[in-house]
Amino acid sequence: MFFRLARGAAFAVALFAASFSAVAQTYPTVPSGTVIGRTAVGTGPAQAIPFSTLIALMLQSSLTIPTINTNTVIYRGSTSGQATVSAQAVAGAPIIKWPTTSGTVPSTATSPILLDAVTGAISCPTCATSTAAASPIVASRALAQTLNLSSFAGLVTAGYTTAGDGGGATFKNVGSAPFRDSQVNSVTISGAGTGCTPGTYYGYSPTGGLGSGLEGIVTIGVGGTMTAFTSTGTGGGGYGVGNVLTFTAPSPAVPGCSVQPSLTVAGVTSPLASFSDAVGNHWQIVPSAGSGDINIRQFGAVQNYVRATGDAGATNDGGPIQACLRFASVGSWFQDAGGYGGGVCVVPSGASLVCNGLTVPAYVTLRGTTRGGSVLKQCDSDNVSSTNFITLGDPQNHHNAFDAILKDLVLFGGGSTPGTAFMVYSNSTQSAYTLDNVAIYSVSRGCIKQV
Repeated sequence: MFFRLARGAAFAVALFAASFSAVAQTYPTVPSGTVIGRTAVGTGPAQAIPFSTLIALMLQSSLTIPTINTNTVIYRGSTSGQATVSAQAVAGAPIIKWPTTSGTVPSTATSPILLDAVTGAISCPTCATSTAAASPIVASRALAQTLNLSSFAGLVTAGYTTAGDGGGATFKNVGSAPFRDSQVNSVTISGAGTGCTPGTYYGYSPTGGLGSGLEGIVTIGVGGTMTAFTSTGTGGGGYGVGNVLTFTAPSPAVPGCSVQPSLTVAGVTSPLASFSDAVGNHWQIVPSAGSGDINIRQFGAVQNYVRATGDAGATNDGGPIQACLRFASVGSWFQDAGGYGGGVCVVPSGASLVCNGLTVPAYVTLRGTTRGGSVLKQCDSDNVSSTNFITLGDPQNHHNAFDAILKDLVLFGGGSTPGTAFMVYSNSTQSAYTLDNVAIYSVSRGCIKQV
């Protein structure tokens, strides 16, 4: 920088000297874009110098600034120094080394990387979240799983980075509590009970533990003890492994027992909507405020069925949709026992391939969003089986499935070989209306059966 200023001063002297000698001279009209002067210090006639030539002369020599290269950044502050940017062998997060610390810059960063001038700490406070500390917005659920979100009580995922990501949802931090959209998939008999009346008892729900909604079939052997418990229905939600459950009123209690049998939860499924962050906090999905709705895409449904490519080109959305239906039933209970219902599982516009059928629990509505726009397509491979496409209520529980409802949907059958099952089946539904604006194309099986 010093050299550049020295050249400028020399030229100014020459220009100043020229102005005195010019008093005794006569000049022609000076062209625009020029100045009168000499290009070097010394004697000689003045001349018209174009600005372009002047600037080129001033920049002929290198400026006197420190030597740098493309991997170095020089910055100035209360802890001035040099930052080194290290090239990476593979694509990813580049490493920046500051005088007192180092760190990586997220490849997803879209906001400024900040450097603390005192500590040298690197941070990107807005790369992943909004500035609203009470309710951050994270780009996707996949990204949220990689972050330490301990300081937040709730968050919103903004959308879907990939199909099935499960974005566009609201979550709350429940610490280490079990997930409500995680179902019991195995139990052990921890207490067989004594003095129970032998028989098979349907639709019995044990109490206790952290969750609700587990229901199944209790088998009491000739010795008056429980020999088996077969889970049916949704598998409940919110239970933790190790929870001990017993059969007491209003379950109801198992008849005749002097000591009621008990179960221990041995295994639960992984949630499809909720998630754990990078340090193990449990983030529980919650229904939309006001409407109470949940969405099959929040549970991983892709909705990529296209008739031109058929089943082979589509993802089976049966699992995510059933998970959505199960979660919609968690917490609801029989109205005549003083509980509540009304969970709604929403199918956005689009077409989902569904294999192995679906069961809509009591008090749950499976609802589309537009007339003719929300389509469920049965797998062709299910056509010749005895699997009903959609079952309203659990056929094994032996009690009424109040208000299991289908609304604003298109149900499209699979295959072309006549099957023995039905598109919609129930042996337990009871409602003022069960199907509301539902178009059914049964193709080669029965349409509706209610017994």
